[in-house]
Amino acid sequence: MRNPYRAPDSDYGAGLNGLAREGDVVVVQKDAKFPRRCVKCNADAPPGKAYAVFWVHPAWYVVPVMAFLFVALGLLPLYFAAISFVPLHFARSRKIDPALCVSHSQARQTLDLFSLLGVAAVLVGVGLIVYQEQRDPGITIVFIGWITMLALRYLALVLRVRSISATHVRLSGCGEAFLSSLNEPRSGH
Repeated sequence: MRNPYRAPDSDYGAGLNGLAREGDVVVVQKDAKFPRRCVKCNADAPPGKAYAVFWVHPAWYVVPVMAFLFVALGLLPLYFAAISFVPLHFARSRKIDPALCVSHSQARQTLDLFSLLGVAAVLVGVGLIVYQEQRDPGITIVFIGWITMLALRYLALVLRVRSISATHVRLSGCGEAFLSSLNEPRSGH
């Protein structure tokens, strides 16, 4: 028998298996599954492969900037600890499984492939610096390769994490067709 004094269940995101729309943001409840529709164009799509997304509070972005102080002071081990351990230690993560149609999946794979050119440029630049002792062109090539790789990886992102809490994830980057298929949560939640 159900307890008549129990608090009511939340209907937040009840529109589609724990997914709801808040403007241009999709709110995904913990352990919710995405439908087998493309999150960009809402076309039928094969099931998405689950992967982990991470979110760090924006205040932690100051840590890598401040870490350059350690470089200036010659404290490289503290620099590497600051840019790797601190953000990852305080990051929140969640697994999501958004689906992409064939055309959007191929576009993402193409961007991923071209981002490898940035990695190759970084390696060539490091090779010029270390083995050929050509510091100026090597640093330029490393910088261009690094920027190329980051830009293409950013463009290849399917969804962008806005925040992660204990109960839900807020994601942006879904197409309007997919967003319009989701229900807005009721006011008061």
